Amino acid sequence: MDTPERRQASGVLPGRILASRSFFAEVEAGLPDLARLPVLIVWGNAHIGFRPRERERLEASFPNHKTVALDDVGLYVESDAPEAFVAAIRDWSATQ
Repeated sequence: MDTPERRQASGVLPGRILASRSFFAEVEAGLPDLARLPVLIVWGNAHIGFRPRERERLEASFPNHKTVALDDVGLYVESDAPEAFVAAIRDWSATQ
């Protein structure tokens, strides 16, 4: 967190997540309806908040998934590794 703006954003986010519990509960309740669909998970291994257990939970929720895990990439995979992000989508789409 190299700037005050980035530090402020990281301080605000946890409160916003907690304030959205009902929304997240509704999303989670709907997961069984989506579980049968094919899913691409493009995961940044360097994210400080989401660890392997969160990725594994997501993978367990979607049995028909493909995971592309990228090292040295954080939350914003599409910004941190745009070429790898696009390649993952193209490769996965070609199999669908």
